[in-house]
Amino acid sequence: MAPDDQLKVSRESASLVHIWKPSSRFSLSTTAFGYTVTRDWRRQDFSSDPEASNQTGVVWGDPSIPGGAVFMQNSTGNRNRSFEVAGLEPRIQYTYGSFLGGNHQLRAGARVIFERAFEKRINGTKSDASSGVLRNDEIRTGRGFSLYAQNRFNLTSRWTLTAGLRMEHYEYEREILRAPFGGQIIDTSLVNSSSVSSLIPGLGFNYQIDDQLTFFGGVHRGFSPPRVKDAITAGGEVVELDAELSWNSEIGLRYRSQGILSGEFAAFLMDFSNQIIPVAESAGGTGSGLINGGETRHLGVEVAINFDLSKFLPADYQLILLSSLTYVNSEFTSDRFFIVEGELVNARGNRTPYAPETIFHQEISFMTPFGMGLRLGGHITGDHFTDVLNSVAPTPNGRNGKIDSYFNLDGNLYFDWQEKGIMFNVSVKNLTDERYIVSRRPQGIRVSTPRLITAGIDWRF
Repeated sequence: MAPDDQLKVSRESASLVHIWKPSSRFSLSTTAFGYTVTRDWRRQDFSSDPEASNQTGVVWGDPSIPGGAVFMQNSTGNRNRSFEVAGLEPRIQYTYGSFLGGNHQLRAGARVIFERAFEKRINGTKSDASSGVLRNDEIRTGRGFSLYAQNRFNLTSRWTLTAGLRMEHYEYEREILRAPFGGQIIDTSLVNSSSVSSLIPGLGFNYQIDDQLTFFGGVHRGFSPPRVKDAITAGGEVVELDAELSWNSEIGLRYRSQGILSGEFAAFLMDFSNQIIPVAESAGGTGSGLINGGETRHLGVEVAINFDLSKFLPADYQLILLSSLTYVNSEFTSDRFFIVEGELVNARGNRTPYAPETIFHQEISFMTPFGMGLRLGGHITGDHFTDVLNSVAPTPNGRNGKIDSYFNLDGNLYFDWQEKGIMFNVSVKNLTDERYIVSRRPQGIRVSTPRLITAGIDWRF
């Protein structure tokens, strides 16, 4: 639709790791890391208004339907962003004995991280202009600190209990230097900040029923801070956007054998006291940000089965089939009322946006004794809704409506030349070049990535 659009991305990163191991029971590893990312995105402007100014004459869709067409414009809105991240993370690991008997393992660490984002919106006066008038200019800054400790207790030869606690603190700030206000672009200096903190406990267990079968389970607290861009508005106001909090639990069985079959079954529950969800225009929202979604519940099961058919092949050849299926029921569990066409509608019990009920993956892997290998993976994603109200019929502008299930096939061919320490590989994403809808946000239909071929060389020396 916009052949002059261009996305340039560059990334530079570095890390330094120091490991100190004074004894076989204690070790300290410290990692310092940093990276920068620059992303300049030239995007041609468009409008759904047939009376929009500065049109190029290129029209996509059906202009006879209100909102059913896109009118391309002779201008650009360049979204240029750069990111800076730096951090320090020390970790300790200590193995010790106790009155409980056996060896137990303590892992603890801390992390300090600083991140900054520079975002600019530059309006060009041609469909291929990469420069122009600076419309938006802002800086977003975040500082995070976390501490954690996790202890693994080997209670018996069969029972293992793992308990952990994590503390997270995140401070964020949004500084707006230039933005449109009241129809005019104004240089300004709007600054506001906020912070979130949380204690995150977790507990898990493993019981070795026999040499092949393991019974496991656990429960832990989920925590994720809001995006700075959503928690502080373009006007510099702090939005009451809470951190995403949940209790997550699972229980299951894991089977491992030296024979053909192995697998895993798990049931899980993710119970959110507040889940952050995308703005839904059908529910009266505007823009492309995120909002408090309220209480949600995700209840499901996961099954994975692995067939090792190598025994039916000549020596040192491998043929493995892996199948996995996830089923999850994701729904709003608290009242959420909206006015739709003059009527009050409660979204309680509706499925959460972009949460398919079923996901299935099938993979076949073939390896030869001389280093040649092939992997094929098929992925089916079930249908899902794109808004809180679970709209089925697509709107003319494509921003709401159900997304049908789709299938994707990937492939990877590689050759591992072990004598030289070199590996060659070719990967193909979307092998069959299928075209399907993957998203309707924020401004309409986004289709799948076309067939993408990448090749690489890995040299170990």
